[in-house]
Amino acid sequence: GNFVQDRAAIVHSVATTGPVITTAGIIMALAFGGMVAQHNNAFLNQMGFTMILGVLVDTFVVRTLLVPALLSMAGRWNWWPGQMPGPIATTSLEDTFVSRADARARCDHLIRGCGRRRKRRGEEHPLGNGLSA
Repeated sequence: GNFVQDRAAIVHSVATTGPVITTAGIIMALAFGGMVAQHNNAFLNQMGFTMILGVLVDTFVVRTLLVPALLSMAGRWNWWPGQMPGPIATTSLEDTFVSRADARARCDHLIRGCGRRRKRRGEEHPLGNGLSA
């Protein structure tokens, strides 16, 4: 929605995104639980526990407590930049693409020019003599 007050916008955003973030965090923690359930490898146990702890802290502390608290303290900086930049000038597709005949003519010109310079220097064209006109 459109909000004038920061606090109302923060409450609305946490209430709207909270269930999705919480569900995703719990699913990730359960998925990483497979690493802890494997008792054979100590490294995977430690890694799994660390990842579970990190995901749960991010889900329940950072995204539900710290981010809203920082946003409420930021005040007007939440709305930076104050005015959105204008649209970028666009060109038509006809200006972007080159026709096949134009592309071929440009390539021929470049190849012939390159070949002439090589002939003056006495060098052979790396792709063969047929390309140096």
